[in-house]
Amino acid sequence: MDARSEAAIRDRAYRLVRRATISVICSVVALTGIFSTAAALNFSGKPVAAHHDAPPVLPSATPPVQKAPPAPIIVKRVVYVPYGASGSYTGTTASGGGAAPAPAPAGSGPVAAPPPPPPPACVSTPSKPC
Repeated sequence: MDARSEAAIRDRAYRLVRRATISVICSVVALTGIFSTAAALNFSGKPVAAHHDAPPVLPSATPPVQKAPPAPIIVKRVVYVPYGASGSYTGTTASGGGAAPAPAPAGSGPVAAPPPPPPPACVSTPSKPC
């Protein structure tokens, strides 16, 4: 391209941006003047009248009282029973405490597995009723 035509295109673009900027600034000033004039014309200068009485005075409630949290539950002894061996223990100890299970007699045979867990709760939907 010719250097003269590039310069002319560039100058035209600068003039367009300049005109757009000035137009926006003038529009903002005009709108500000219109809104401020409308606000000044509608201002009466009188204080705002109360439309309702003062809110009623409510009696003060008793202040909340803090209480101590409940005493924690303390586990004194934990006994580990391996899976599948729960049927081979009776439930008393030689010390008479009654909390720890004692082993079953040697001739009691194999230990039965625990019963299966219950089925999950049914969640009914329109497409899948229970």
